[in-house]
Amino acid sequence: MPKSFSVQVARFRAPGEAFDTPIIHLACPTPESVSAIAQLFHLYHSGEETIKSPTNPVHVGDTQIKVTITEHPTDPERVLVELALKRSPRDLTYVFYQLSEQDRLAASLFRLNHEFTRSYVFCLSHNNELLFDHLYLVKYLVDYAFKPVEIGPR
Repeated sequence: MPKSFSVQVARFRAPGEAFDTPIIHLACPTPESVSAIAQLFHLYHSGEETIKSPTNPVHVGDTQIKVTITEHPTDPERVLVELALKRSPRDLTYVFYQLSEQDRLAASLFRLNHEFTRSYVFCLSHNNELLFDHLYLVKYLVDYAFKPVEIGPR
């Protein structure tokens, strides 16, 4: 179990689907933190609810949550994944901010998948379980500032 929050990139294939869905998830250290963070992100994200459901609504088009993946300053095998939530685009401060390390290959695979699908899902997780029922935001933009690992035949 993580002792603090961590931002991770991943791919998820739903049963019956032909392609992976790129995922960025915020790993939460406790079940209580999952609920608190879900409330915080639901309060401040600007996405529109496209699928109405009392237990698992789907939101799209958010502009308050920003994800950036950059070069690691000292480790060429790692990248930094930055997650920032603002109350308003005009605000200079963040309501929530997390910077985490990620394996470069995992980030490269995420980027390849994201560039193919042109979207990703932002959600929460706990104990390596994706918690789509707490937060499910379909997002489109990731700022990339790292050189991906070359994948495929040469």
